[in-house]
Amino acid sequence: MIFTKLMFDVKFFITGDKLKVNESSLIMMNHRTTIDWLFFWEVFWQQSSVKSEKIILKRSLKWVPGFGWAMQIAMYVFLARKWEVDQPWIKMMLDYFQQLKYKAQILIFPEGTDMNERSLSKSHSYAKKNGLQSFEYVLHPRTTGFVYIAQTMREKGVIDAIYDVTVGYPCQIPACGELDSLYGNFPDEVHFHIRRHSIDTIPTSDEDLENWCIEKWKEKEKTLEKFYQKDKCFHDDHQNGVTNNVQGKSTTIDRFVLWSVMGFWVIFAIFVPTLLWYSSLARYQVVIFGILMHLVNLLGGVEKLAFCTMSWRYGKTSKLFS
Repeated sequence: MIFTKLMFDVKFFITGDKLKVNESSLIMMNHRTTIDWLFFWEVFWQQSSVKSEKIILKRSLKWVPGFGWAMQIAMYVFLARKWEVDQPWIKMMLDYFQQLKYKAQILIFPEGTDMNERSLSKSHSYAKKNGLQSFEYVLHPRTTGFVYIAQTMREKGVIDAIYDVTVGYPCQIPACGELDSLYGNFPDEVHFHIRRHSIDTIPTSDEDLENWCIEKWKEKEKTLEKFYQKDKCFHDDHQNGVTNNVQGKSTTIDRFVLWSVMGFWVIFAIFVPTLLWYSSLARYQVVIFGILMHLVNLLGGVEKLAFCTMSWRYGKTSKLFS
C-alpha cells in the first residue's frame, strides 16, 4: 500500500458504506486479479485497521520464506482447497479468534481464484452444465466455504456484518499478479464499492444464505458491466451510503507515517545484507531461524502452534493435534 500510493501514484476511489472500526465482519469480494487483497489494504488504512484484516489465501503462499512466515504470524487463513482439510482448519482459526475475543475482519474471495481466460472458460462451462447465467465480469462463486464461515461466525457470536465489496480497474488490470508488484506494473486507478449488510438482515438457513451470495454476484455482474462498458467508476446508489473518494491523497500525518515506514524498510533492506556480509554470527542466526521456521511449518505452521498454546492455556483440545 505504501509503494502503490506514494511511489507509483495509484489513485484509490472508495464509494458506498465505510468499514466500521472494532467490528467483527466477513468481507466478500470478487477476485479480478491475484493482488486485489494488496490494494484493499488502502481501504483498511483509510477506514479501519490493517492489523484487524485476516485474508483467506491459497495454502502455497504460506510456505514462502519471509513473506509467507509474516502472514502466518499475522494469522491469515490458508486453505488447501480440499474441503475435508480446510473445514477443520477454518474452525480452528475461528475458535482461536473467539477465545481471544479478537475482532477479526476476514476477507474472502468466494470465486476461489482470480479471473483470467482459463477460469472464465471454466465458469462458463459450469454455468452451461448447471443451466445458470453466464458471467463475463465475475466468476460463479463457490459458496460452500463462504456459507460455512458465515454460519460458524454467527453461531460463535463473532460477526456483526457482512461486507459486499466490488473491485474494478478502469485503466490497467494487473495480469501477472504478484510479479506486477515486483516489476512496479501497477494500475493508475483502483475502485472499490462497498455495501454493508448487518448480520441481522442476513438469511439464517444455509440454502437461503447460498442463494443470497449468488444474488450478490448477479448484482456484481451488472455493476461491473456498467463500470467497464460505460462509466469507468462506481456510483453510490445506496441511500444511506457514504462516498469517500480518496484519489491518491493523504493527510500530512498519513504521509509522515507512510514515508517513515518506507524509510525503515529501505534502511532494513540495506542494513541486513551488510550485516550478513560482515558478521558470521548474523549468518548463523539466519540459518538457525530458517531451520526453526521449517520445523514449525512441518508441524502445521505458526497458526497451529499458536492454537496449540491457547488450547494448553485454556485446557482445550483439538483433533488437529491428536
